[in-house]
Amino acid sequence: MECSIMDNTDFFSLLKEVNQKFNIENRKHYEPFVRRMRFPRYKGLYPDSEMNFDFPLTVLVGVNGSNKTSVLQALYGVPANQNVGNYWFSTAVDKINNSWQHCLIYSYHHAGAGKQVEVIKTRISKTKNDYWEPSRPIKKYRMEIPKEKELISAGNKSKTRWDLIDKSVVFCDFKEYISAFDMYFYNYIFEPDAQYKSKQDFLRERSAKLSKVVSEKLSSYFFGSIERVETNFTVSDEVKNVVSWMLDQKYDEIQIVSHKFYARKNIVRPLKTILMRKSGRNYTEAFAGSGESRLIMLVNDIVNAPKNSLILIDEPEINLHPSAILRFKTFLLQQILKKNHQIVLSTHSAYLVSNLPKSAIKLFQTIENQIAITENVDYNDAFVVLGESIRNKAKIIVEDKLAKEIIEFGIRKSDTTSMCDALEVQYVPGGVSTIINRYIYASAMRDELSTFYVLDGDTNHLFNNQLSEIESDWINDGYLDSREIPTSKNENLSDIIKELTGSNIQFSTNSGGNRQAEKYYMQRKFIDFWRSNVKFLNSSTPEMALLESKKIELENDEDSTGKDFFKNHAENELGKQPTSEEILVLQQQMLNSLDAECPLRVRLDEITGQIWSDFQSDN
Repeated sequence: MECSIMDNTDFFSLLKEVNQKFNIENRKHYEPFVRRMRFPRYKGLYPDSEMNFDFPLTVLVGVNGSNKTSVLQALYGVPANQNVGNYWFSTAVDKINNSWQHCLIYSYHHAGAGKQVEVIKTRISKTKNDYWEPSRPIKKYRMEIPKEKELISAGNKSKTRWDLIDKSVVFCDFKEYISAFDMYFYNYIFEPDAQYKSKQDFLRERSAKLSKVVSEKLSSYFFGSIERVETNFTVSDEVKNVVSWMLDQKYDEIQIVSHKFYARKNIVRPLKTILMRKSGRNYTEAFAGSGESRLIMLVNDIVNAPKNSLILIDEPEINLHPSAILRFKTFLLQQILKKNHQIVLSTHSAYLVSNLPKSAIKLFQTIENQIAITENVDYNDAFVVLGESIRNKAKIIVEDKLAKEIIEFGIRKSDTTSMCDALEVQYVPGGVSTIINRYIYASAMRDELSTFYVLDGDTNHLFNNQLSEIESDWINDGYLDSREIPTSKNENLSDIIKELTGSNIQFSTNSGGNRQAEKYYMQRKFIDFWRSNVKFLNSSTPEMALLESKKIELENDEDSTGKDFFKNHAENELGKQPTSEEILVLQQQMLNSLDAECPLRVRLDEITGQIWSDFQSDN
């Protein structure tokens, strides 16, 4: 699909077109495409972390130090003839922990096999410390072992493992987009001599030679027996028009010279000088903003990337105005639509994340000194989750948006008006399993007594299941009390917690000492936190809590959650397929019409009252 930058600059229509094209015949236009990545062990990520790529644009969102760039580097090492060790290597200062083998696993659709296959790359220790090479599938990582006959039949080159994906990769790292002038002026130590009294004198003399190369568009220039010019070209009209549109400027011409004119008593790679011509005026990056010159280099790299490339971009929003960031995001969709790229970028910018589909957003968070990756995150929630704990406030964490509306409704209806200022409700994406295994576990271990969790009623397993591990006399006021569990049952605590929560929680103990005793202590601590800080709605889901309080019976027996009822009701009201926001408005209307004596209102009074009492006693 050939198009110019001005053919379509509407973000939402582009988003729709990209989604439609991406889903044609199992993504055939975008192959080869990295479908999934798994990290059995990789840097600071949780063991066995994984990411699925279900949209051609993926944004990695997280605070500094959350391994976003490290994941980009891992992706760089995915294709054949690429090595993660080019970016991540061990030194005497920054040593890589060799107590386990760092590795990454990725999957792609193998055309010959007609199915999705997995490939593993591992970091080789011993003699090649920083080399990553493919290996045979490893069973302990749940990899399928292909048979030689299958590999041969699929036209695979190797007879022991699936071939690496054959895909061009372009890494757009802003650390490498520093211009020749900025590198010399701000980073080199100048030593005056008889020829050059100051750094400015040196730049004036060398820039005269550079000016000749620029004005005459020379492809070669020797000075001091050194070839000073690597490349010298005028960017294409497409690049020029894209940059003009993004920055709302009118460029007549943009020229990029990669050279060594500013190399003196040092060996330096060729660096770029950007000459911009607009409105009859010529200037270089020395008089331009750093955001302007970096954007030109970034756009040029993306526009000139081969079709179906894997393009990796590290924090492209640096030094850019919000309007330029929004247009850059639109430009990425244009390139994805035109050239079938797979693009992955890291960002701190809400402008880059806004209005993207959930499948495009991966949230990186530090929990218990490790990095957790959450997928399918709503763009409205991505940055809420990253906020620091608010002092003198209690935090209430819930599973979804409707639950958030319900708890906030209960707070507003409380007779204690100060609750509104002191209780903050947050919706955490990722589902109840993520909340239990990561958030509740972390809060319990950190003694975050001002952080509370309100879960759906179907998570209250003490009432939903026949208990085999938990004895009835261990339960007080509807909660499991660790004080009632005899120490003789310590070996059963893992199974007890699994029955209590429905989750198999891994407790990380310190190395050395009595690790078993430490684990038992942590498990009992978790049970205590569950008793004091975890509450439950009165129905299986927030939707059912509303419907039961309004005494609405479902006609569809298969709609056990109540979600279909609200979707169908909203569709009948609007005469069209409703959005999630429109469904939520309907639910809010029903919520506001609840009687004070209905089951949900009564339960909300209990929950908010308990939380308020506990919060007051702890502060």
